[in-house]
Amino acid sequence: MDRQLRMCSKQQAQFSVHTVDGEQFESSTIDQGEASCIRLEEQLEPAFLLTDDLRALPEIQTLTTAKVALSPIVLRALVKRGVLEPKNAQNRLEQIAKTRDWLGAPIYRRARQLLDE
Repeated sequence: MDRQLRMCSKQQAQFSVHTVDGEQFESSTIDQGEASCIRLEEQLEPAFLLTDDLRALPEIQTLTTAKVALSPIVLRALVKRGVLEPKNAQNRLEQIAKTRDWLGAPIYRRARQLLDE
């Protein structure tokens, strides 16, 4: 982990764990994980909702008032803020792509475009 990123996460990291109650739904593009995030969004009303499912993105956008973005945008934001060097962000994307089976997938191509912008 980059020294700057460690410092940033020590200074600003705050996580909460939430239980989602109520009936869950699923569709042809939204799985149980995204569905629970949508239910939680209704309760917490966050400004943003991140997903790693490019296929589900359009449907999620219709079901939530939050701005929905692909999770790799976090890497782009860290580069823009000077927390990560562009090369480090690319390396991290490659690691994520390998572990998430994204190589060659549309989300991988979109994530590469985000980092190239």
